[in-house]
Amino acid sequence: MKKYLLLIAILCSISISDILAQKAMTTPDEAQRFADMVTSSLSKGEVEKSMKMVKSNLDRKSMGKESAETIKELLRFMDTSKQEMGKSLGYDLAKEEKAGKYVLRYTYVVLYESQPVWIRYTYYGNTKNYNLKSIDFGKDMEELF
Repeated sequence: MKKYLLLIAILCSISISDILAQKAMTTPDEAQRFADMVTSSLSKGEVEKSMKMVKSNLDRKSMGKESAETIKELLRFMDTSKQEMGKSLGYDLAKEEKAGKYVLRYTYVVLYESQPVWIRYTYYGNTKNYNLKSIDFGKDMEELF
């Protein structure tokens, strides 16, 4: 009986977002949901959680050293953004772009008191999965138009 209670306690402690974050993304909707979860966590200041989600889904085979550095920069930036730009006011999907059936890009905006920050997720979908290929970000609002 104790074993079952322990198992139930462990299962309850695993968050749904952690489970979804490690699942293969087979549709554009799943890719967008993943980007939404990461952006939501970043906007709440949950940088560690966001980093784990990104690491578990980034396509390391084709990711260059530059992409890895960009992700580290993003996480450092988001970690210190509250001091720079004030309180986070939430986030929003700003742009959804598709190049044919297989290349997707979602641009989100994290809203702060003084200015927004954009985060762009780029995916490539083969016949089985959509793989996260890169993440980039910035404060220049012209990138949103």
